[in-house]
Amino acid sequence: MDSASLHGQAKRGQVSTGETEEQASAAERVLSDLRSAAAGCLPAVRVLVSAGSPQELEDARSVVEGAADEMEIQRLRWYDKAHDLAMFTVLPLGRGVKGL
Repeated sequence: MDSASLHGQAKRGQVSTGETEEQASAAERVLSDLRSAAAGCLPAVRVLVSAGSPQELEDARSVVEGAADEMEIQRLRWYDKAHDLAMFTVLPLGRGVKGL
């Protein structure tokens, strides 16, 4: 449960057993661990951006970059000059399964 839901419950005067707050704090700890590269793991997210015109593409890229800034993502790798690699990079198994 997110903090907005918890705030809404408190505002409505709903009584909590504390379980939802514990779940929220556990989720925050996991997110914090991922951001700090806990245990040497760096999370990766692949996003496919496409648009009907160059201006729409630039707008979409701005939205993605803004969201990345909000999530404190420090590096984005754009494949705008390598379309043949871009599509396979965003596919779940396009790059193989590491470790199997």
